[in-house]
Amino acid sequence: MTAFSPTARKWLFIAVVAVLTLGLRAWDLGGKSFWIDETATVYFSDRNVGRILRNRYEPIPPGYYLMNHFWISGFGRSEASLRVPSVIFGVAAVGLAGWVGFLLGGPPLGRLSVLLMAVSPLAIAHSQNARPYSILLAATLASAGCLLKWESRRTNRWLLAYLASVAVMCHAHFYGVLNLLWQNVYLGLGWRKKRFTSREWLCATVPVVFLIAPLLQNVIAQAARYVPDRPWLAPPGAEDVGEVFGRFTIFQTDGGGSWWVIPFLSLALIGALCAGWRSLKKPEPPPEVPMSPSSGRSPSSGFTRDHRIFLALWLSVPIILPFLLAHAVMPKFGVRYTIAALPAFYLLIGAGILTLRQGYMRWTAAAGVLAVSVVGLPSYFTYEKENWRDAIDTVNRMAGPGDPIVFAPAWAKWAYLHYGDAEKSWIPVHEVPSFTERRILSELAAGAGAGQRTIWVLIRDEDKLGRSLSFRADPYFLDFLELANPELVVVKTWEFDGAVILRAYRAEGGRRSERRE
Repeated sequence: MTAFSPTARKWLFIAVVAVLTLGLRAWDLGGKSFWIDETATVYFSDRNVGRILRNRYEPIPPGYYLMNHFWISGFGRSEASLRVPSVIFGVAAVGLAGWVGFLLGGPPLGRLSVLLMAVSPLAIAHSQNARPYSILLAATLASAGCLLKWESRRTNRWLLAYLASVAVMCHAHFYGVLNLLWQNVYLGLGWRKKRFTSREWLCATVPVVFLIAPLLQNVIAQAARYVPDRPWLAPPGAEDVGEVFGRFTIFQTDGGGSWWVIPFLSLALIGALCAGWRSLKKPEPPPEVPMSPSSGRSPSSGFTRDHRIFLALWLSVPIILPFLLAHAVMPKFGVRYTIAALPAFYLLIGAGILTLRQGYMRWTAAAGVLAVSVVGLPSYFTYEKENWRDAIDTVNRMAGPGDPIVFAPAWAKWAYLHYGDAEKSWIPVHEVPSFTERRILSELAAGAGAGQRTIWVLIRDEDKLGRSLSFRADPYFLDFLELANPELVVVKTWEFDGAVILRAYRAEGGRRSERRE
């Protein structure tokens, strides 16, 4: 049997990874209902271009909704269709992870990073999510790779590519600006070490200011809308940072359960840092002369001290700054806001594995890390998102003339606007702006007449979804409805994976009940 040539093995590896990457991200793409944030994508993308550009409500830049606006015009707004752009960028992120790994540590690190990204449950989850986090991930990788190429080549082509990827990154999500901070810190350190001139640093920094200037109005508007009285939001703690690394490692549905894998993966991370400490004892080589495009030589595959600084900044800033902002501005912190740090985590793990001296140790460590990621895949694919599709279909079928529908919180209405029955336009729809503003619900409950109408309350049960709240939403509203009108019969009727339906009505001779039908 003829052995495969190196070129054949390379293309075979690429083909296998491409099929694996696309298959995992396209599997059952439209099988699950939109969750509440995805319905926001439909709601804001369905507007005309002028209203999208003037949007000051959503903390997502208008560029993302403009892209989806034209996508919906051509391909519709079904679950599968609207998630396809995230799949495309998710597949691109896998290839870009391999490219950045090659630039930092040569082919071994490139192959390892592309495998880790391909089977990452968190990367797959955001690739099947009609939100901008998959785009943010791919654009962050593209900007990091272009920055490394421009550092080694010093050509206008790579500088323009870097600026273009930065523009996509910042206009996909406001937290893309955080990546600019660590990249500029890296450029500043390079300028101090004479790797960059002042002119080169300015060329990579000043144009970015003009690229993100249109976003400043949105950022100011978001800050002005901040309401400090939000008792259901708690500032993040150390356990939330632990959850970030837990989600980077293995998919979790309850905010816990994966702590046992963190020490195992930390061994690889410590290996990378220890190797960096050993390199500090060696004299730093003189800076390389930038290569001309015609030289045909590729960058050095050695994992240098500067590369470790590059990855350390990349990993820490997208996690630490959202954590600090959650304490300083609004106590809102989620794993999805830190998604840009995921590739740096994998690259550091890969670098740690490659520092192991024995080949069998490297193979064992790589297989173990990949196995831990694969273990999380069944948890993700069997995890049900908030099933607003079935919840609203149930209300559509059972609501009668005059029955009001109440949404708590108010943005749950977006799901109804997507899944609601257009023929039942006579159904009055109300919104509870927040858990502390319940006047509408109180008035409806007090005015409920015997046998005249049923109040349908659709609640997003945050506790069911693993959020860090001090109460469950469903008993909270059960108690409130009964206090508002003690003659009401309040029933928790159905629960659809975080989308809860309460039914409140007044019956002659009836008494209150909290049973589940």
